[in-house]
This record gives sequence, structure tokens and C-alpha cells, in this order.
Amino acid sequence: MIVLHSVDWGPPRRARFAEAVVMVGGDVRRVSPYGEAVFNVRPGNQSVSVYWADGRFPVLRTTVQVQQDTEMTVQFTELRVRPDRVEVIADNLAAKSVVTVFATVNIPGEFYVAPPVIRYVDTGGSLSVHPLMTRNDLVSVMPYSLHRSEFSDSSEADMVSLEGELSESSVTEITLETVVTDVVTAVLEGTYVPVLVMNYTVRAVAR
Repeated sequence: MIVLHSVDWGPPRRARFAEAVVMVGGDVRRVSPYGEAVFNVRPGNQSVSVYWADGRFPVLRTTVQVQQDTEMTVQFTELRVRPDRVEVIADNLAAKSVVTVFATVNIPGEFYVAPPVIRYVDTGGSLSVHPLMTRNDLVSVMPYSLHRSEFSDSSEADMVSLEGELSESSVTEITLETVVTDVVTAVLEGTYVPVLVMNYTVRAVAR
């Protein structure tokens, strides 16, 4: 098992030591310094779960058929989706602002969404970010708690293709509201909605 992480489809990096957790059947292991976890299993269908140790990412769950030595690679890809528009309601007395971000995500299949990252100017003219970023290699400091299915929009309904066949649209309209404990006077370039896509590949390995 190899666990990878990438931002905006950039070059993936391997998970750091113990950063990701892998469970195959009832055996649970944290990845090595090389982002790997090795299991000895019997041939047959094996349930697999992979997640980040700090709970930041949702759990990827699947079943893999193992008949010989097998290598599975799981990749967590974080996307910075630029907003279509941003609305700000600032409360000077309470020293806080309600920021609503509207974005369009054109991704087929499952994805998860975290609260938006807001880069802004406060009343003193200082440049700030909400929430505070502690690690540059991760898009969000907040967990990806929202699934695509929680965003209802007419654009997700079945669409008629040019051939006259029905096909599901991959466009999802996202609206997120967040409270910034500051008075926001301007929202800056670099504000984005963190979106997570999880995928995996399985291949047989020759001895």
C-alpha cells in the first residue's frame, strides 16, 4: 500500500511517517517514512480503509480482490477552487464578518468540501487569512466534512446530451458561509474553496 497526497493535481508526495493509517481486514498500520504499509493477507476479497491520522480527510473505503502479490496506491488530491463571487456582511460593533463564498465545481463522481480559506484586508489595512494556515502543503486546516451530495442544485439533474441520451451533469454549485472574527474590508485573490478527490489504483506485482 502506497499513500500519496497532492495539491491541484501537482506532483504527488508520499505520506510522511504515521501521517496516514491503513486498515486491511482487521489489521491496522500507520505508513512508514516512505508512505508505505505492507500487509500479509490470504487470497480473496479484502476490505481496505485509508485515512489521514489527524482526521482531516474522509476515509476511503473499498474492497480489493487479492490473488497474488498486489500493490495498491491511494491518492488524496486537494483542489483550490476559486470562488465565482464572495459576499461580505461586516459587523464593526461585534468585530466580526459573515463571508459567503459561491463556487462552481466541475468534477464527476464523489468529492468532499472543507470550509473556505479567506484571504482579506482588515480595517487596519493588514493582510490576514482565515482560518490560520499552519501547514503550507495542506489546503485546509479544517476537516473535509461536507460531501458533494449535501449541495443540491438543478445543474446536478440529468441532462440531455447531443446524442439525445440522458447523462448526469458533473457541475455542482457550492455555497459556503463562514464567520471571520475580524472586520473584513476587502476579500483578496487567493481565497478558495478546498475540494478533496480520492482515488486509487491496484496492480499485480510479479515476484
